[in-house]
Amino acid sequence: AHVDVRGPVRTGPLFVSPWIGERRPILPRMFGLANVPTPMRVLLGIVIGTGAALLFVVSLRPPEHVDFLRIVFWIAITLFTAALPVKLPGGVVAHTTTAPIIAAVFDSGLPNPFALCWIAFLGTTEIRDIRRDVPMWPYGSLYNRFAYLLSAFAAWFAVRSGALVLGQAEPLSVLMLVAIAGVGFSAVNMILAVAAASIRMGQPVARVWSLSISNVLPSLV
Repeated sequence: AHVDVRGPVRTGPLFVSPWIGERRPILPRMFGLANVPTPMRVLLGIVIGTGAALLFVVSLRPPEHVDFLRIVFWIAITLFTAALPVKLPGGVVAHTTTAPIIAAVFDSGLPNPFALCWIAFLGTTEIRDIRRDVPMWPYGSLYNRFAYLLSAFAAWFAVRSGALVLGQAEPLSVLMLVAIAGVGFSAVNMILAVAAASIRMGQPVARVWSLSISNVLPSLV
């Protein structure tokens, strides 16, 4: 199960600014983030900026021969699993998108990480993203998309590093690489999900973890 940041449909101001009645920074006002706490703005900037830079780098020199139908296939599978969310206590929503993304890591017909990054970025789009029901839209949607992308890249990098030591010829080695991919993906994903949910809900990280991630940790494993 994948975990990402979600919340109820916004019916009013998402955040109450601690600087009401004071002059607010110009840049946050320009980008519609005046009422967003500074820690959340920093987190959004880091994740979106890092994810966008990574996507740009892997796309700067795309492979010469790309099977786009294969990429579209994995995007479609991921879109289907993204449409089946499970809301958990603590402001976190679980998805089953981990399975197709990790499967794409091991698809030798895909030019990874180029294909994998685009699969994770486009395939995880949800109906609520299109409806603008995500808190802090469009930044909330971009955060979730790039959180998937960074998690997928972490899984790919972990598998590539592990293959240098374990090899890929033996079934046991492949099984271990699948486990490594799951750990790499879930570690990055859970850190980003819990951090954002903690800031957005004003709850300690430990409380968000205990209410949400700990409930699905056995399933993730």
